[in-house]
Amino acid sequence: MNFKSMLFSGIINAMIVAMIALAVNHISGREHRRKIVVTGGAILGFVIGCGFQCVAQQKNDDFDQGNTLESSQNDRKIDN
Repeated sequence: MNFKSMLFSGIINAMIVAMIALAVNHISGREHRRKIVVTGGAILGFVIGCGFQCVAQQKNDDFDQGNTLESSQNDRKIDN
């Protein structure tokens, strides 16, 4: 797996979710919870970004190796 790509995706997603959390916090008017909401949003965004990139890379690796769902089902039909 490409860890640089995963890290980049996690950081960008963390910044996007932190900005959304900041906007929601501003709209809700609860200024005393700003640090908690932005930090929680950034952590959640980082985890989601890294997870999404990991799944996308795994799909690409499987496709490059020829391990698709259809080919595995066809192999089972031939064996039976």
